[in-house]
Amino acid sequence: MILLRDLDFLLGSIFGILFAFKFRKPNQSPLKLGILVGNIGGFVTAIGTSIFISTISLSPIYGFFYYLFWLSITGFVVGSIVGALIGYYYKKKDERIKYSEEEDDGFYKSFIVK
Repeated sequence: MILLRDLDFLLGSIFGILFAFKFRKPNQSPLKLGILVGNIGGFVTAIGTSIFISTISLSPIYGFFYYLFWLSITGFVVGSIVGALIGYYYKKKDERIKYSEEEDDGFYKSFIVK
């Protein structure tokens, strides 16, 4: 049952990262933002999953913290990987846009006669 929770970590991280990139400021590094938001999304998913598992198994409060500890490790790993991949994609996408703008500027500047 715990192994099936990886899909929750994956979906939680992806939705959090895509939401964060939708409202990203232009001066923010996409790679750092992706890893940070992925880790936060993984931890929030670990909290929800720990509540679910400890409620189903009727464990006391230390059972919740036990599950939270182990699931947060998984959340940080999955969140970091997903955040790095999506952040790298957006970083390359931004570099392509900057390169095409520089190329256009050079093309139009060649028409200017001094």
